[in-house]
Amino acid sequence: MARIILLIISIISSLALSVAVAPAAGAQRHSGGPETLPDAPNLRKGVLGNGLTYYIITDNSDAGMADFILVQKPFVPSVNPGGRHGSVFATGLYSFPGNLGPAFLARAGAPVGTSSFFTEDRDACIYRITDMPVTGMAEADSVILMLVNIASRDEDLPLSRQALIVSGDVDPDRVEEHVSLLAMHEPLRKTDGSRKTGGSTGRGAGRPEMSGTVRIEDSGNFSVVTVSYPLRPLPEKLRNTVIVPISGRMNLYISEAIDRRLSLAAESYGLNLLWHSVSVRESGPGSVLGIGLGLASSDTCIVKDMLKAVMETVESEGFSMEEYRMADRAFSGGTLGVSARNLRKELADRAVSNFIYGTSLASSVQERDYLLARPLSDTLGLDYLNRYASAIFKSGCARRDSLPEAPAVMNDPFTADTALLPAVPQRISARLVRTEHLTGASVLPFSNGLKVYYKEDPEAEAVSFSIFYKGGYSEDTGISPGAGAFYSDIMKLDSVSGMDYRRFERLLECYGITLECDFALNHLTVSGKCPVTSLDVLWRGLNAFINERTADSAAFADYVARERMLLQYGDGSECREIADTMDFLLHPFSEFSSRKRLSALDSLDYASIRDFISEKLDRTGNAVFAFVSPLSVEGFKDVCRENAGWFEKKKAVRNRNYRDNLNVLTGQVTSKLSFGGHGADAEGGGNGILRYDAVYAVPCEYDSRDFYTARIAALIMKTAMDGSLAAYGTSSRSGLRFGLPPDRCCYLSFSVVLPDDVNVSEVAFDMATAMKKASCFSDSSFERAKRIVLNEVRSHYSEPGSWAGLIRERYVFNKNVFSGYEERISGIAPEDVADFIRKSLAGGCVEVFSEIPLKDCE
Repeated sequence: MARIILLIISIISSLALSVAVAPAAGAQRHSGGPETLPDAPNLRKGVLGNGLTYYIITDNSDAGMADFILVQKPFVPSVNPGGRHGSVFATGLYSFPGNLGPAFLARAGAPVGTSSFFTEDRDACIYRITDMPVTGMAEADSVILMLVNIASRDEDLPLSRQALIVSGDVDPDRVEEHVSLLAMHEPLRKTDGSRKTGGSTGRGAGRPEMSGTVRIEDSGNFSVVTVSYPLRPLPEKLRNTVIVPISGRMNLYISEAIDRRLSLAAESYGLNLLWHSVSVRESGPGSVLGIGLGLASSDTCIVKDMLKAVMETVESEGFSMEEYRMADRAFSGGTLGVSARNLRKELADRAVSNFIYGTSLASSVQERDYLLARPLSDTLGLDYLNRYASAIFKSGCARRDSLPEAPAVMNDPFTADTALLPAVPQRISARLVRTEHLTGASVLPFSNGLKVYYKEDPEAEAVSFSIFYKGGYSEDTGISPGAGAFYSDIMKLDSVSGMDYRRFERLLECYGITLECDFALNHLTVSGKCPVTSLDVLWRGLNAFINERTADSAAFADYVARERMLLQYGDGSECREIADTMDFLLHPFSEFSSRKRLSALDSLDYASIRDFISEKLDRTGNAVFAFVSPLSVEGFKDVCRENAGWFEKKKAVRNRNYRDNLNVLTGQVTSKLSFGGHGADAEGGGNGILRYDAVYAVPCEYDSRDFYTARIAALIMKTAMDGSLAAYGTSSRSGLRFGLPPDRCCYLSFSVVLPDDVNVSEVAFDMATAMKKASCFSDSSFERAKRIVLNEVRSHYSEPGSWAGLIRERYVFNKNVFSGYEERISGIAPEDVADFIRKSLAGGCVEVFSEIPLKDCE
């Protein structure tokens, strides 16, 4: 194993040095080694006089929200190397005696009980208080005090082995000052210097030799096959260098290539895989490459043969130039391994890893910029990729002896031949560019009737596109009950431009293009991403997808068989059953359920559905095109002139009248679900997780007044519910969704995970009492809720991804809740919110109590 690690390091080190023509801004180079990237500019790290390390990350992309984390490195590795977790940890603290800690968090709005706050594995104990509303510094100060209390509980663990992380919409100077003041009460602790630390805290240090495994989980009719290749961590001195993002890039390329090979191999073996995935996940400073496949149990032996054949071709032949170029085009074009724009959670996780393992504090944006500034030739890049893959897969890591001999995979080449797509049309001319009044974006009209709403975003990594059509499956007069839930999938079954859909999809993938379909109750959306360099192929692909579709009955038959297996055996999670139950009770006998059910699957009429889909796509006069890209307006316009001439604007068709057949419940229904022989009984205390879910259906219109009033009301109702739950050391998660015609309701949802020793009847009574009193709120609660809602809305509309949604609402549904939102929120009065809460409680309500066995919750 040591030889393999050295080989990987030598390959990646030589790659780093060969591409690093000039050091990155702020980067430092090790003597004779690779560079290190500077810390993220919005991250501050320090060490107090008592040894406590702190990280403060400033990110206001989620205004008024912050995460708080305490990390402890034990002297001796945990006796629970597999990890353990818990949801309540802040009890019995000297500043929060008894149950005051969880009660404070619940009242403050932290999602207590609905996520794991305490986690422990071999290398660290981590306490997390995430998604905490911080409308002022008082909440942040109290949470910091709570974590310092926890840090002080173990007198044998010095503060030098602990770190405090605060990440979010906070004032870094104020936080640093408060942490320093608290530290004055926790002096430097002296420990026995001879105490053994168990060696390095890095994962893998001192462990038995790890090897990959092939694992098969068979539930009788459905099986999951997984193969894992653990990648040993780099030496500590290299963990914060550019070797890490470079190896991460190689891992992405390998994952993409193997995933495509699995798809092709399944076709050559005649397998109808339910799903397959290849990914690399972090595991401390190291990582694990995992392959997963879902299939019918009867196909398990064939899949084992197929896996062996695929991996043997990787080991013996490596990857082809075509495979490298596909992955590289997607990565360079921003559709593979795209960096996150919200840095709050990303940098908090990196701070945790930095403290435990010494990894880099650079952001993914910095890493990506570094890599893109150092392009490799295809020949050199492929050589490095294959040497890197050889070091992984020829290392003897995977137990391939458990896979029987199998014939070689028939590798149909992925074709990147765009000649299969419609020919490039005649050039069209552009008309005068206008400014869209709602968002300030550009409106680009062309001589063939095409009109594109365009937003230039210099920071965009790829082109994002959306095509919206008004009217969804509720317009289909021949729809069978529940069939609409399958329309989005059925859109991707027809052959396109003479290719079966999977081959068409692979052709787009060759150019880094993704394409998704959402056929909903009241609209149809075709969307995706595309590298700037592939815009010409995207326009030709859209032409084929919209205009050159033919039926593929064999693909439909395979889809039905696959979905039947998934619905019967492969997706039977408790969460799904709870959601199905609530939907059925909330919309009894509705034809338009969005939940997939077996009864609806068996009644699908492919010919009728595809005719309806083709008719919908053909209504180009009803389509709204929206694009976001880093190109200038003139640059994007030039691409459209050259490639969008195929578009033919047809007369807008008046949408059919919606059939209002949702059958929304009026009154209240309470249900109990039992999983694995367990049920949510009155006494509680079973061997599982007690869960409460509720949804309120409130008749209202989707307009600015109701929309923002509902958001404030939902937050006040959540605060009331959390007040009743604080005594039990838990709180709720809430959600709000507005329907659009024919759905004329908004839906307020609440979910609570209850301690297993509570009396369910008492908790239910307390929650019901609190909700009845929710309309009687204080002025301070009302003002706090308004501030939080205003922060949330500002954050949402500041995100580039919100723009397409604004265009859809305005030009598809003729709705506008964006203009003047600050004034509209400010103008909402307490009596408006109180009336909405009373209206919510008087509408339809479904409650479900359930107990999920622990073995099904892991």
